[in-house]
Amino acid sequence: MDAIRISPDQGGLTLSRFAPSVLREIVISSAGYVGSAVSACVLLYLAARSRNGRWPLVALAGWCMLVTLLYVRDAFTLAFVSACALALALLARFGASWLRRGVLVFLAAFSCCYALYDIRDDLLHLTSGSGGTDADALARATFIPAIVWASLGAFSPSGSCC
Repeated sequence: MDAIRISPDQGGLTLSRFAPSVLREIVISSAGYVGSAVSACVLLYLAARSRNGRWPLVALAGWCMLVTLLYVRDAFTLAFVSACALALALLARFGASWLRRGVLVFLAAFSCCYALYDIRDDLLHLTSGSGGTDADALARATFIPAIVWASLGAFSPSGSCC
């Protein structure tokens, strides 16, 4: 991966130099759907297992900063992700235990809901012909229509929260 960019309108772009292949296209294009669902499950698990929620927040803040240092190349993404990492670190250090665990559960629920929102959004934009959704990328890689990919995401175990 070479760079990650996010935009204020809930869009984003990941730039990579992987040699093209059908398998890589499928993995990369479905990473948004699957990644959101998997991260939601991991966060819920950590919130349930952590006594005070401090170390998962520290790990999450560290992960944000590592990704920022390695892959962020634009000002908005740098500011946004750095602010999120700082907020997570401050919460881990100074927040009450119930608040730390609550934030972990909130982030997990938000991530799960965002996976569902992304699938719904892709389904609604299939007719626009924009060609910019994850389902469109999967369709280009596999010759299976985008509506099938978006529908599979909506009804698969990863399309529902854990």
